[in-house]
Amino acid sequence: MIEIVIRNSIIHEGTRRVRKVKDLKLRKAEKKDCRFLFDLRNEEEVRKSSFQAQPIPYEHHEMWFNGKMSGEQSKIFILELGQRPVGQVRMDICGEKAEISYALCKAVRGHGYSKWMLSELERRVRGEGWCSGFVAEVKRENMASRKIFQSLQYQETVMEYGYLYEKNWENDS
Repeated sequence: MIEIVIRNSIIHEGTRRVRKVKDLKLRKAEKKDCRFLFDLRNEEEVRKSSFQAQPIPYEHHEMWFNGKMSGEQSKIFILELGQRPVGQVRMDICGEKAEISYALCKAVRGHGYSKWMLSELERRVRGEGWCSGFVAEVKRENMASRKIFQSLQYQETVMEYGYLYEKNWENDS
């Protein structure tokens, strides 16, 4: 797979903000990322946005991570700024679609990185043909994720717990 690196590029988030990005890239997760993903998953704000909000012990996380890395149905990607991991996006293939979830470190939120990361994942997935679309579940109070999925033109369905976002490649132009 080709690794994309953006140097001194501009990310447009909506029509109001423009951010410069240096050395932003999305790469496949490796064994060395286990601790980073554990720390990110247990960060307070990430847990608040998660449907499973309790802290997870490292031993449980490590077993989960090893299972995801060795399985065929999941793919985890790490967002790096420079050479520093700052976020993750995971896709779990369920039939023709993939359920996605993502998180960013607190220090880099609000700069358009989530939108870039999800757009880049979509571009790669379309090119590889792993699935025909994405699905994501978002808690009602998670306004930041809601705005990102809306800006990426996902279809929104109101659910009891929050929102379901869907995007199908064949319906996309």
